[in-house]
Amino acid sequence: MSIIDQRWAEAGRIWNEQQFDLRVEAVNGWETDGFDRMSRTCFMDVGADTTEAMVYAINFIPGTADLSGDPEFAEPDWQGPEPEETAVFGYSINLDERGQFYADVRDTEGNSIFEIKTPEEGGDPGFEDLGMRHKDDLSGLRDHLVSLGVLERDAELLPLAEFERRIEPEDDSLGMGM
Repeated sequence: MSIIDQRWAEAGRIWNEQQFDLRVEAVNGWETDGFDRMSRTCFMDVGADTTEAMVYAINFIPGTADLSGDPEFAEPDWQGPEPEETAVFGYSINLDERGQFYADVRDTEGNSIFEIKTPEEGGDPGFEDLGMRHKDDLSGLRDHLVSLGVLERDAELLPLAEFERRIEPEDDSLGMGM
């Protein structure tokens, strides 16, 4: 019998002798990494009509059908990617006096990705052209920027103070509660 056949037989024997704390609802076939590891995904009954995927793995001493340590039992790596965070942008009014206005939309790196200026500052004449009812209409501006392709549909546009609170890490390394 080849080493591969011996490993398949040993994996089956160990699986059949394994005592689990939870009931096995379903199990996939054995997979090998092509070297010295065999694993299978099993689905354990965790109660309330719920199953949880787990990976049962066996490692062999290279070139033999002898086990290298105890079988491993862990959650699988393929649970899926972490959900992506929604992109967040800040709206900053930089100048607003005597008919002059300048504001910009910033990314989390501090880069200005869109500017709003009055003609005196070298910009367009009104907020209406930007989908804004007034200078603080972030909903209208966000929708306009989405329509231009500047922002993704799920992006958030926040007033500067809220934006800065959102992106600043909470640092209490000095233990001062600040």
